[in-house]
Amino acid sequence: MAKGTLKRWNDDRGFGFLRSDDSQEDIFIHISELKGMSRRPVVGDVIFYQLVVGNDGKSKATNATINGVSSVKRSKPDGDSGLNKVFGFVVSLALLIGIGFFAYEKFLLNRYFPGDTPPKIVSEANPFESSSTTTVESENLYHCDGRQHCSEMTSKAEADYFVKHCPNTKMDGDHDGDACESDSRF
Repeated sequence: MAKGTLKRWNDDRGFGFLRSDDSQEDIFIHISELKGMSRRPVVGDVIFYQLVVGNDGKSKATNATINGVSSVKRSKPDGDSGLNKVFGFVVSLALLIGIGFFAYEKFLLNRYFPGDTPPKIVSEANPFESSSTTTVESENLYHCDGRQHCSEMTSKAEADYFVKHCPNTKMDGDHDGDACESDSRF
């Protein structure tokens, strides 16, 4: 290791020049080469370093330490361990999924007008059959929202609801209460 004295230091820019004990040439030193020092260098400090010659032919100091100044050993923060990173990822993913479910539930609830109650699902299990039948009260499924034509409906039940409960619909041409009779989708 070479030894030199800090001759000039620009603290704002983080570099300076050393006067080498071995030669009269000024040696460039950058703050990044003084890793782990407990303080910044001051003019007059004795610095030990390794000398390297850059591509430009100029000498510079590397792997430097300030004589008499202790180095600060930086420990790895607890949050950087691999296990903690995985745990953080899993917690973040679970939180994101939970927010997604919450937002989807709110979306489903907001399909109804304020004051409406969501549809009640009534399950009637027949002990003699292997499956159960489910009926939905259509009164709470739909609401009048200005749609008037069969092409705007998604089901026959929805069209029947609109004809029965909503004004100005154009879905029952023969006025028999049966909506969208000629629509092949239903």
